[in-house]
Amino acid sequence: TVNFFEIAEINTFSANFYNLRFPRPLIANLFFFYFIYLLIEFNLETSLNLKTLIKLAVIMSLSFSSFYFLFFTEVIAVFVIFLTKIKKDISLINKKNSLSLFYSFCIFVILTSPFLYFLFNGSEAYSERMGAHEVSLVDKKKFLLHYFFQLFNVKLLGIYIVFIFSYFFIKKLYKKDFLKINIFYIVFISSILAPLLFIGISNKVSFLYHFNNIVIICTILLFLIIFLTILKNNLNLSFFNN
Repeated sequence: TVNFFEIAEINTFSANFYNLRFPRPLIANLFFFYFIYLLIEFNLETSLNLKTLIKLAVIMSLSFSSFYFLFFTEVIAVFVIFLTKIKKDISLINKKNSLSLFYSFCIFVILTSPFLYFLFNGSEAYSERMGAHEVSLVDKKKFLLHYFFQLFNVKLLGIYIVFIFSYFFIKKLYKKDFLKINIFYIVFISSILAPLLFIGISNKVSFLYHFNNIVIICTILLFLIIFLTILKNNLNLSFFNN
């Protein structure tokens, strides 16, 4: 094993990043990786391209139906990129783009409707077997408080400092790579916010540890991208030179 120091997060990453377990991560994680690729493409475009929006709608609907924990990270990331594009160019808010967004949303609803039908019409016994349990507002407050305390432990604060430093370092020195790498920062932040969105809107919870696993995957992915970017620029490698 490469985890000589038996770091728990590395074990979690190796167990959940990708393997042949069906449907997760064999299929669900492929959707997620392709989503990141589409997000980079979407971010680089100067307009709201209907083709890209439809691709995002399809892949997000597949994520929602196969492993909805990933979907919450995806929807936050798309929303952040969308706001960033609008902030840069307010003229993107027009009739043509509004129709493109509407068509994409309709495709998402159509593709997810079978899953939503079974989700809302399944028996309570089936939900309990799947680990889903009703939660009250008091329960939600307890979950959120516990999560906030976990967000600011010493280990995570150290990671935040490294990422903040690397963000400005890469933005200043490696401007050519920054637009692509910035997506991984956004996905990382979205993975942290995803449990808050889920707990806030859902009246049931199920296997919340999956959110922790996604945060670990996004954290180590970001570390790897930062490392490869610095390596490429200092050793003059061709990685990411497209």
